Amino acid sequence: FSITIGNDCTTAQGQKTIYVQLVDGANKWSNTASATTTYDTNAPNAPVISATQQGNAIKVSWPASSDSVAGIKEYIVYKSTKSFSETTNTGVSILKITPNLSVDDNVLADKETYYHRAVAVDKAGNKSTVSNLVSVTVSLQPKEEEPQKQPKGEIKISVKNFAGEETTLVK
Repeated sequence: FSITIGNDCTTAQGQKTIYVQLVDGANKWSNTASATTTYDTNAPNAPVISATQQGNAIKVSWPASSDSVAGIKEYIVYKSTKSFSETTNTGVSILKITPNLSVDDNVLADKETYYHRAVAVDKAGNKSTVSNLVSVTVSLQPKEEEPQKQPKGEIKISVKNFAGEETTLVK
């Protein structure tokens, strides 16, 4: 068998269909087989994020990033208690990997400042540059205490005075 590859293959971005035909020793050609794939080395646009405190959480959100070829697969959202420019900085952790356009950061300490950035990832695995940096200084709300429940029914209290006389109170 021999395989012949045409010279019209390009590295241009986009969907590519590859056609294959085999020829045997008797010069008989096989049926044509094809496969389609997307050639994508372009990174998507970086997300532009915003963050606000909502109750006892920080909501980090952004409009959809765009990708010229494969489309967006997911976003990686990073978190730190220090300002950071790169996601590999010490103290930076992944908050969440999500296909959604927002995440809630629920692990917070009162009066602490939290910083977030995000990266878009397309379906070919290309990552965008790191987004803008946002920060929120948290002011946690105290949890509301449940009101004490009043017992139902009668309450009987028996009290003895110093003379040994017993008095029973019913409420």
